[in-house]
Amino acid sequence: MRNSLSDSESIGVFGPEEILAAGCHSAVGRLVNYWRSIHPQAGLPGRRDVDPVAIPHLLDRMWMLDVETEPRLRFRFRLVSAKNTAVLGNDLTNHYVDDLVSNFQTTVTYRALSTVVEKGLPNWRRGEPDLPHIDEFLDIERVMLPLATDSRSVDVILGLSVFYRKNGSEF
Repeated sequence: MRNSLSDSESIGVFGPEEILAAGCHSAVGRLVNYWRSIHPQAGLPGRRDVDPVAIPHLLDRMWMLDVETEPRLRFRFRLVSAKNTAVLGNDLTNHYVDDLVSNFQTTVTYRALSTVVEKGLPNWRRGEPDLPHIDEFLDIERVMLPLATDSRSVDVILGLSVFYRKNGSEF
């Protein structure tokens, strides 16, 4: 299933099968498969279903965002891995993304996050980062997986990022 927005290529690919078929990084594929393994038959998995002990090899690339919908849609970093902190230049835990990025609502990342919340579908993208980062990095590959305490309303986004340096090497 592709996103129906006209700029779907810039936002990325939606749906677990589509992500796995897109030729994603092996760490992205492992997290998507883990998310599928904890996914209930009906609804979405919740934060309580995520067991870090089951995915220790992915923790150094992971992050989580709390989703707030009132009074407006906002995303707050709940967890930021050491690799993400190194690339971003700061530990962003407990910071709102829109406080860190001017005009955040106009970014590809905001549109992707909003669609993950709205549709309850995972999103994957590889391309230029649109959030502040250290200049050494040219590309980012990231996946966003919806989690919902009530199985319906996305309240946490589980993410994983792979960073690529300008010389093509992976960080």
